[in-house]
Amino acid sequence: MKHRTFYIRGVGTLLCFALTICNIFSNESENSQNASIATNNLFADIISKDPVVRDHYVEIKEGIVVYGKAICKNTSTYLRYDRQFRIIASPIEDNVNFIYYLFTNNKKFFRRLKTGSVFEFKGKLMIATSINLSKDAYILDIVLEE
Repeated sequence: MKHRTFYIRGVGTLLCFALTICNIFSNESENSQNASIATNNLFADIISKDPVVRDHYVEIKEGIVVYGKAICKNTSTYLRYDRQFRIIASPIEDNVNFIYYLFTNNKKFFRRLKTGSVFEFKGKLMIATSINLSKDAYILDIVLEE
């Protein structure tokens, strides 16, 4: 009898956990459609998630508009997402381990940027790639709005 009670409790607990996870992800996917988010809020959201679900959470956020401030680290011509130029930048916050790959066709904007300059941006999050196994650092590919 003890084993049966333990089994029923275990299955019930597992079922409740699975339904809760499904509900969280379905709500997040509905809320992320046609939304925009500040990069510092996106970082906080990602880091607040359990490392096991961070990649899934980031996948849900792909396609949203992100905006924020960044420090230019490097610029180059690199054709991707039908854009001519790539800007490699980092967040202005020191405690954030994220790297931006910003893509644009705006030649004036691209030429104006110098290494170390601070600028604001807004664009569509295309993909986020985890840099390490602890899932606390990402490279974000962002196509800038022209």
